[in-house]
Amino acid sequence: MLKLWNTYAFFVLYANVNRIGKQESAFGRTVAADDLDELDLWALSRLQATTERVTERMEDYDTTFAGRAIDEFVEDLSNWYVRRSRRRFWDGDERAFFTLRHCLVEVSKLLAPLTPFVADAIYENLDGGEPSVHLCDWPEGDHDLRDVDLERDMQIARDAIELGRAARAHGKVKVRQPLGERWWWPRGASARRSSASTSWCARS
Repeated sequence: MLKLWNTYAFFVLYANVNRIGKQESAFGRTVAADDLDELDLWALSRLQATTERVTERMEDYDTTFAGRAIDEFVEDLSNWYVRRSRRRFWDGDERAFFTLRHCLVEVSKLLAPLTPFVADAIYENLDGGEPSVHLCDWPEGDHDLRDVDLERDMQIARDAIELGRAARAHGKVKVRQPLGERWWWPRGASARRSSASTSWCARS
């Protein structure tokens, strides 16, 4: 719950700095999905998957696994989307604001039966289209925004980065210390090497 609130506070802080109001940050009103960054599309795809999972679990009165699905999405939103998009928020990138706001508003609706007061506080400040989040329709999701291939590719990238961090920790190399070169062994392939300037190289 703290991670969700911190992500919400991050959005509010930079939305205020960039003078982005509720109407201006409403998803889809001025930015089409085709114009979104790949990271935005990934976040929206993960949101659709989470909405489907939570709906399925709630229909079976399984609040435990519904809550876990929301928690996993918030973790992805905070530790991957926001961290990878910080510069975009600093620069006032409309697409990043639209995407994060949309995700937070939809999460508030999914959370409403579980944490009614927190969900209402987030919804009222970011949307407020209804007097309360508890008067909103349950999120149905948008299947057109679901991209399973993109989710898979992004997970591969995240796994590669986590392995790199683990290797640095094992070798006692600080995260900010540049590397002269990298070696990696994709499964079923021979060892390959890249220079430190290569941004993405985990391809077999």
